Amino acid sequence: KNLKDQELEYLFNRGITKESIEKFEIGFANSSQDTINYLKQNFLNIDEAKEIGIVSVGDSGLYSRLINRITFPIRNHANKLIGFGGRTTTGHSAKYVNSIQTRLFDKSRNLYGLNLAKEHIYKKGTIVITEGYLDVVMMHQAGIKTAVATMGTALTEQHIPIIKKMNCKVLLCYDGDKAGRVAAYKASKLLSQSHIDGSVVIFDEGVDPADMVKDGKQKELISLMLNGTQLMHYIFDHIVSHYDISNPFEKEKALKECVEFLNTLNSEILADEYAKYLAKVLQISPSKIGIKEPQKISRQEQGIPADINIELSMIVTALDDFNALEKLHRYKHLFRYCKKEVEEFLNQTRDFSFLQLNDDIIAYSQEEFMDQLSLMFARHYEEKIEQVKYQDIDISEKLNKIKEYKELITNYKQGRI
Repeated sequence: KNLKDQELEYLFNRGITKESIEKFEIGFANSSQDTINYLKQNFLNIDEAKEIGIVSVGDSGLYSRLINRITFPIRNHANKLIGFGGRTTTGHSAKYVNSIQTRLFDKSRNLYGLNLAKEHIYKKGTIVITEGYLDVVMMHQAGIKTAVATMGTALTEQHIPIIKKMNCKVLLCYDGDKAGRVAAYKASKLLSQSHIDGSVVIFDEGVDPADMVKDGKQKELISLMLNGTQLMHYIFDHIVSHYDISNPFEKEKALKECVEFLNTLNSEILADEYAKYLAKVLQISPSKIGIKEPQKISRQEQGIPADINIELSMIVTALDDFNALEKLHRYKHLFRYCKKEVEEFLNQTRDFSFLQLNDDIIAYSQEEFMDQLSLMFARHYEEKIEQVKYQDIDISEKLNKIKEYKELITNYKQGRI
């Protein structure tokens, strides 16, 4: 519903403009009965409303999931409405709530504001990840249009393919309380282990980006963002802060924990580079930091479990999605690990319905299916570039081919199949 004077006053007091209210489609969910009456009066399907999490059934019958809350529509990267976030206006203990998990909405696979930010992210090469809806709204209002937010959850492994597809650096903007610092630490580890570069900005406790924009401190905000702490530096600083390194035994424990993480990167270059910083933090000689040699494993061995599950998930999607089935027929050559399974599925020589019982294998939405297909195309042409480099052909022809393949990779990563 449209916002009432009381809710408009709240938003205006937070510094949000009418233009931002319209841009982000901010609204208001009144009483439960008002929502139910609206659905019935407009002849909207109640069962579908249940399925997508707008209403639910309790002991007293049908009720709305969002009551007396300012609403923030959540759209996926393709700009399709998949859920709502709601902020209380009555002092409820749960300040923010999201739509429940549904076949359309999975908060650990989506980022609020990505539909508006994605083109700016491609252009700037950086994605700014915050913790709240208002942070995103106010940052966009201040001209920081690469801002998105996680939705009541930490950054997850499911977010990583989204970020990798955009081929960008990450700037984490988190609150300075204990929860914010821990969330920044976990997100930094996840991003670094996925070989994604970036930095961290931790705001003073009780201050967030939305407040800074509201208070006219855009310049200070941008300065903070330009001077963030590198992800790996933040990880080491966070680990070391939990030890008294004036005590040799504590220092040794801190070193061990940091080196254990450094070894998970499986990169000789990164290990060597960040070992220097770690030595500086611990005030020891770099020679005292023992880094394991990266494991010599083939590309096929790297990441096989995740890639197998992705390819099997694409097969599961095609069980009930004709469009996915058609794409499977057309692009089966892109499958790397499950070529045999795809052929068996397409030739109907084997029943794959049993895969639906595996929690690690999911049916993708059409958008998610196309995202994975785009990544497979990009990988296919990345391999072609490597092949061209070693072909015995004229240098100008070689450069033209590489240029052509790079343009295709950019198109596929932006979902243009």
